[in-house]
Amino acid sequence: MREKRPVLLVGAQRSGTTGLASVLERAFARSGGSFTINGRLPYLLDRWCRARDLAGRHLRTEEILCALHRKPPYGDGARAWTEQVGKVLARASSEVASGAWKDPDELCRWIVRESYGPVQRVGDKYNEYLLDLSVPRRMFDDPLIVLLVRDPSEVADSVLAWRGDRPWRPRTREDALDKWRAWHEPLMEDPLFQDTSRLYVADYARVCDGGLTGLGAFLGLDLTPHADLLHRSPRSTTGKLPPSVDGLWGRLQERTLVSSDV
Repeated sequence: MREKRPVLLVGAQRSGTTGLASVLERAFARSGGSFTINGRLPYLLDRWCRARDLAGRHLRTEEILCALHRKPPYGDGARAWTEQVGKVLARASSEVASGAWKDPDELCRWIVRESYGPVQRVGDKYNEYLLDLSVPRRMFDDPLIVLLVRDPSEVADSVLAWRGDRPWRPRTREDALDKWRAWHEPLMEDPLFQDTSRLYVADYARVCDGGLTGLGAFLGLDLTPHADLLHRSPRSTTGKLPPSVDGLWGRLQERTLVSSDV
């Protein structure tokens, strides 16, 4: 059933995904589920659980836990979830050392499943999943995917205003727009982009202005009681978009309309 399938929330950096993830986290919790914000476990497992690791009988537990603790997940249940991940990884490491696991994909799916435990439904938000959606789709069982898109000019403004420990932050508007384009372009050629049964494309502005009903119907969740967690930022007043960015934004806007009609 749609109401039981995992949910992945993705989007380019500064597209409003953390705000929408807060809505999903609360809605999941109210329905007996668990939604992590920047849990990113499949992303880490893809890099630290490979065939050569299992052949050497050594799961890279320390590397995974170091990454999780350096940038901890958000949310009310994040600490308990992270502690559970540690327990699951400890067990998996012991089993790998004994030669119990041969297939890294099978092990990764087991780690992800056990880390969430016996809840009604699970999900995760992580921006970088958008770079290769095959990774989380391989480790979650037939997930529904929500792509949140935002006006690229607003994204660029927000990126340039970003501060703190973010070495990947572009330094110019041109670079910020190019990065936005690079994050979305590969999806245009993926059959998933046209699959309205698996992918919902939501517009940040419309979601903030009360457009949670369609997304809620797609997920089988009532999201509207949690709309207060979303905050609309001022519209961008910067210059025109480059043609390549503007054309891509137009295609994404068209796809959001298709999602809203589903």
